[in-house]
Amino acid sequence: AINYIFRFQLIQQAYEVLSDPQERAWYERHREEILKGSQSNYKDESLDVFAYFNSSCYKGFGNDPEGFYCVFAKVFEQLAAEDVEYMDSEDEFDLIPKFGNSLSSLDEVVAFYNFWESYSTKKSYAWLFPHNITEIRERRFLKLVDKEHKKIQQKARKERNDEIRSLVLFVKKRDKRMIEYRRMLEEKA
Repeated sequence: AINYIFRFQLIQQAYEVLSDPQERAWYERHREEILKGSQSNYKDESLDVFAYFNSSCYKGFGNDPEGFYCVFAKVFEQLAAEDVEYMDSEDEFDLIPKFGNSLSSLDEVVAFYNFWESYSTKKSYAWLFPHNITEIRERRFLKLVDKEHKKIQQKARKERNDEIRSLVLFVKKRDKRMIEYRRMLEEKA
C-alpha cells in the first residue's frame, strides 16, 4: 500500500509541474540534470576511443570483421549512436555519413571525413554537475549554479570533441581510400 501511495505522490507532483507553464519551462531547461545528474544512478558508457589510436586494433585492410574498415565502421557507428538521445530528432542520426568499406565511393568517403572532422557531441554531461538543481530554491544561486554547470559542460564537450577529431585524423591518415583520393588530387593538380 505504501508503494502505491508513493507512486501516486510522484504522479501528482509530475502533474503539478506539467500543468504550470513556468514550472514546465524550468523542468524542460533542466531535464537532463534531473534525469542524469550526479545524484542519479546514470552511468556514462561512452566508448573509450584511445584503444583505437593503435594499428593493432585492426588486422589488414580487408572488409572482414577484424579488418580496418569493419573495425572503424563499428567505432563511428557507436560514437554516432551515443549522441542519438541528445539529438533534436532521430532524422539527424540518419544524416550522419557512414564509414563504409573498402568499396565505398570517394564521394562517400570524403563526406564521411568532412562530417567527422568537425564533429561536435550533443551530450549534456549532466552527470558531471556537482549540484542538485532540484534542491535549489534561491533564484540567484540557481543562476550561479547554471553558469558553473555550463562551464563544466563546455569543458567536457570540448575534451570529447578533441578526442573524436584526433581519432578521425588518425584513421584518415591510414585509410587507403583517402590515400588514393590524395594521389588523385595531386595528379589533377
